[in-house]
Amino acid sequence: MIRFATQTTVVLLLLGTAGSAISFAPQTKNGTFQNRIYHHTATGTEIRLPAHWSILGDMDSSGGGEAVTVKDKSGQRYLVWMISSSTAAEGLPAALEHDADYKVQQRAAHGVQLNARPGTLRKWHVEGGNAQALSVAFDIGQVARIEYDTWVRTSKTLVYFTAMVTCTTGDKTIGCSASDIRSIQDRSEILVRATVVP
Repeated sequence: MIRFATQTTVVLLLLGTAGSAISFAPQTKNGTFQNRIYHHTATGTEIRLPAHWSILGDMDSSGGGEAVTVKDKSGQRYLVWMISSSTAAEGLPAALEHDADYKVQQRAAHGVQLNARPGTLRKWHVEGGNAQALSVAFDIGQVARIEYDTWVRTSKTLVYFTAMVTCTTGDKTIGCSASDIRSIQDRSEILVRATVVP
């Protein structure tokens, strides 16, 4: 279902690190951006940007989905991937389990080993559906990183949020601290709460 893991990693890395200053009007071809609300045409998903957050642009993505890139006030980038996906209400929890399992398997197939951090799996209900979030640790070369992933499913839409950060130490032999995880989790949840999934 979610065939975009490698592309997501490349996009997030190319977008740069927190603190980069790029100022331009967002280029949106798959949705509209007015009054600080990004409306995704194909799914009807809306991202109601918090103060000092911005849309960098949207794009076609793999797996038949489309994605938009969001930046928070600290400069952290997030990718939000959206697709219409019909799922019966009783099948939503199982579909979310599959989404997370598929991501780990797909990254492993591309040589990236994701390690779920204990105690970070969260599941909750949203209006019209279910949500699940998970923090995973991995490294690129000698650099330790954290990726925070959230899936939101309703009976007709799947939205996937991801953010990647270099851990405080940046050293894979030390790994990522609990504060690294809390920081990206808290900021990611602001974006999830600001998104209305039909």
